Amino acid sequence: MGLRENGKGTPKSIDLFHILKVNCAGVHLAEYPKEYEKTVMLDDGTSVLFRPELSTDTEMLWEMFSTLSSESLRFLVIPFTRERIEGWTSNIDYDKALPIIAEVQQADKTRIVATATFEFSAASAFKHKAMFGITVHDDFQNKGIGTALTKHMLDIAKRKGLSKVSLKVITENRRAIRMYEKCGFKIEAKLGGRILLTEDTSTIT
Repeated sequence: MGLRENGKGTPKSIDLFHILKVNCAGVHLAEYPKEYEKTVMLDDGTSVLFRPELSTDTEMLWEMFSTLSSESLRFLVIPFTRERIEGWTSNIDYDKALPIIAEVQQADKTRIVATATFEFSAASAFKHKAMFGITVHDDFQNKGIGTALTKHMLDIAKRKGLSKVSLKVITENRRAIRMYEKCGFKIEAKLGGRILLTEDTSTIT
């Protein structure tokens, strides 16, 4: 589940967690959107910072994706190479895609334990829509972080004036589908082995 489905270092590729954000010379890159930072407390007392992804996050992202279990990888587009991760953090343009990471402090170590992304269309007819994707590291699954991060992203969508957020998920990933439905997503279509879910963010209060 996510974006950047076909990402292998090519600027136009998309995979289920992020998109490669390549900037042409002379194109303005949006400033860091600090307003999308938020700290939440999980039920077990863990403090989690949600914040936009930075170019300096490469090492932590690589650690997260390179240590996912085979069960988690079953639902993702693989392989996760270091080159692919570096492509995500190169020339980030928040106007084209908004990746939000979940950061925790463990002893003397900072970790990224979840990521979520909105991919925006350049076409004016689809400016009100975004594709959404999220993944949570095994160490933090079933702790409420997926639900909290999804709700945070939907709040961002509302603040950005988006009216529709969509995502695709593998049919077998019933746990993820239940979480999405809990957050207000509804099944719109079944596409082969995947399900398309959407949420009308204009109704979020």
